[in-house]
Amino acid sequence: MKNHLQYLLMVCYLTVVAGCSSGRALSKASNGPVEITFEALESRMAERPRPVAVFLHTDWCRFCQNMKQTTFRDDKVLSLLSDAFYFIAFDAEQRAPVSFWGRRFDFLPTGPESGIHELASALGTIDGDLSFPGFVLLNTDFELVFQHAGFLSAEELVAVLEAALSSTSMP
Repeated sequence: MKNHLQYLLMVCYLTVVAGCSSGRALSKASNGPVEITFEALESRMAERPRPVAVFLHTDWCRFCQNMKQTTFRDDKVLSLLSDAFYFIAFDAEQRAPVSFWGRRFDFLPTGPESGIHELASALGTIDGDLSFPGFVLLNTDFELVFQHAGFLSAEELVAVLEAALSSTSMP
């Protein structure tokens, strides 16, 4: 009887563990593209050079949240970003410093409870203006080859990504 009870407990435990781990995998897959950080980017590029797609967002931006819920859940967008690009979703108001391309980028306060990250400003500023959401493409030499301020639908982003891949400046 004791062995039977242990067997049932083990089956229940394995069922719960398997359900939790498969749920985690499903939620991760359905939550958007695989992301890396700027800190990990240089080592990844040394192993396998790819263009870099950077999504600049903030917590308060409704259009940013909308892009996360729609554009970055589209199958074609996910496929392109996963197969051909390194993807970085960067919170433009994060306070942690970032080391990238031999330089340190810091949070720059603009008021008592506000500010902007220096890296977001460097990548996303277009004609002196920084707007959210922002989308930026870097080539394999970390050169800025595309900037866009504002919402991009899945169809628009697919067109941008495909054009970038077919361009000679994006090996």
